[in-house]
Amino acid sequence: MNDKPSMADAAEAASVDCGCAPTPAESRAFWKNGSITRRNALGIGVLSAVALSAFGVSSGVSAAYAASYPSWDDVQRAMASESSKAAEVTRIQGLIDGLTQKVAETQAAAEKAGQEFYDAQQAFFDAATKADELQSQADTQAATATEAERKAAQVATQLYRDGGDDTSLELFFAGSAANADDLLSRLGTMDKVYGYTQTVYETAVKARNTAQSLSDQAEVARNERDRLQKLAEQKMLEAQAAADAAQAALDEQTANLATMQAQLAALKDQTATTVAGYQEGVRVAEEERKRREAAEAAAAAAGNNGGGGVEERLLGVV
Repeated sequence: MNDKPSMADAAEAASVDCGCAPTPAESRAFWKNGSITRRNALGIGVLSAVALSAFGVSSGVSAAYAASYPSWDDVQRAMASESSKAAEVTRIQGLIDGLTQKVAETQAAAEKAGQEFYDAQQAFFDAATKADELQSQADTQAATATEAERKAAQVATQLYRDGGDDTSLELFFAGSAANADDLLSRLGTMDKVYGYTQTVYETAVKARNTAQSLSDQAEVARNERDRLQKLAEQKMLEAQAAADAAQAALDEQTANLATMQAQLAALKDQTATTVAGYQEGVRVAEEERKRREAAEAAAAAAGNNGGGGVEERLLGVV
């Protein structure tokens, strides 16, 4: 990837050309430090959950998690009879299976969206490089044309100062062989000068035409670059939305799975008459989970303070 241009500069220029979202500040953060790796693309989830609407998953997420989870009172009441207990077991097992499936589906969708973002980003990088290369070639040809035109103008100016091409007339009225030989020599030199001038002029015309053709190609390439930038930024939003959906599913599972598993165990325990012991076990496990997460968050915060800016940490840039 070393042959890629600076993406901070490329994104800045593309934003000026096409005026596409997000804002310049967001674009600079997005393209910071060059291309994002596939691993980072798959892990993106740094924008607001509002981005879910761009992916069309917001309604599905809210609907999926609108389910009513059983309370411990529900479980206690279900233990009153075998039929109600069996029904509650079926209900809880279905909820557990649904949570597990939702986590798997949203994680797969997030991975797919992240891959699409990664591919779109690479296509943008390639288009930006092509546009820059074509413009550089056009500038080189334009400089060649300008230099050739300058040389042709110099020759024309010198000929004008020398009085134009009257050598052939001088040869016709030459009074001696010596004068004729001298004039013939001058005539030969003039022919060479005119030939050189014609060559320089043709070089200038060719270079100017080539420069125009390359400039036209560069303009087309810039338009394609701008289109691909918009696509990459849209894919970024979709990847973030998918990551948000996956995180929401995981959070929902984390918040409810342990409780429902304990409720299920209580219902299947033939010797238990109350849920108090299972309920206390869930409470203790939840406190331990929160303590462990707080310790991990503190360790991560301490590591982040050691280096790297906000954008790098958000994007997962190592």
